[in-house]
Amino acid sequence: MLIPLFGCIASLGILLPNASACAMAGQGSHAGSASALLGSLQFVIAASAAAMVGVLHDGSAWPIAVVIFACGILAVSFSLFTRWVERGAIRV
Repeated sequence: MLIPLFGCIASLGILLPNASACAMAGQGSHAGSASALLGSLQFVIAASAAAMVGVLHDGSAWPIAVVIFACGILAVSFSLFTRWVERGAIRV
């Protein structure tokens, strides 16, 4: 369990700064507000994930694995949804 968890956490150092830069790339005149929103969302999602791990706690490592897996599925889903919206396949 520790090796996959290490890989997941170690990749965040490369992934998060680049993801933040890409997310704010088109927000020229609203960069401050975009940065504040991005930071707030990160804290809210982290607090929600930590609460879910606490609720699911059973003394094993499975709750954190389940929450990490669910967050990964949500991230891929939001990425696909965003791609569809950008291509015009879905109107929001």
